[in-house]
Amino acid sequence: MAQMIDIVWLSDDVILDENYHIDEIIESFANMAYAVAKNLKFNKVYVYVNKWSIFAALQRYSRDIFGFSRLRHCLEKNGICDDISENIINEVKHEHKGIGLRIVSEDPYIHKRIAFFLYYFSIMKPFTINFDGSMDKLNEKQVEQIIHFNSIVLLSCVQTFLLSYNRINSKKESVYAFINPNNLYDKSLIHDLTYRTLNRSSIEAAMRYMISLIPENEYNKLLEKSRKKK
Repeated sequence: MAQMIDIVWLSDDVILDENYHIDEIIESFANMAYAVAKNLKFNKVYVYVNKWSIFAALQRYSRDIFGFSRLRHCLEKNGICDDISENIINEVKHEHKGIGLRIVSEDPYIHKRIAFFLYYFSIMKPFTINFDGSMDKLNEKQVEQIIHFNSIVLLSCVQTFLLSYNRINSKKESVYAFINPNNLYDKSLIHDLTYRTLNRSSIEAAMRYMISLIPENEYNKLLEKSRKKK
């Protein structure tokens, strides 16, 4: 499940390589929602996954995150430019808003990737959960979990991404991304993702505050400390 979601986070192969099937990616997100619902331990719930909304959110996310690398790939594939010069890159960066590119980078920072993911998926809200029975039988926490189910699923996806990022990035450099789970599932963040129409910049600012890029030894200490608090 997580491996297919990793493709979305870490590369644009899902778009550029026909061997990857978008249906498998969407199904992976659906399975994540089912797993989250199971962990919430409701007796009678129905999880509804709007796969069209997932596809629409993924299209917008990948367009923004991988738009620049797609442009380079298209130019090189068609022989327009086998080795794109620095002058051309600078020209594209200067005119990027005029040609519809939100991000001029082939490898956007993880904070920006997460921000754009949360932005589009919080707008589309593809995950909902319905309780089969009277809501009066539920306690306050359970009611909030139902209301904020989409946001909880999205933050669970963020956790899988950070684990994947650390696993892959650690091979290139000894810097790890750390976020305390208690901060990730902060009530105010969950509330804002559910009710407010946040912009990308505000979400990215929140992620930069919550996610630290730290050395491996410090990362292991913080990870162990956060586990003891659970």
